[in-house]
Amino acid sequence: MQQSNSIDDIEGIFDFKDNKINLANPPAYLIAQKIGLTNYELVSSDYLSNFDDNQLKEMDIIQVEN
Repeated sequence: MQQSNSIDDIEGIFDFKDNKINLANPPAYLIAQKIGLTNYELVSSDYLSNFDDNQLKEMDIIQVEN
């Protein structure tokens, strides 16, 4: 998949008769896949708390605070 894919038929993601949306395929993930995003998964802060700052830097993970 490449970045900037066509959004033609993106409405099909929300066709509940097709049952594409479920816990393994939340709408945000399906949309990200459809448009070709490659880095879209959420990593929980609980998971990241297992790593120190150096390990996170090695994995190219940055923390965004709100």
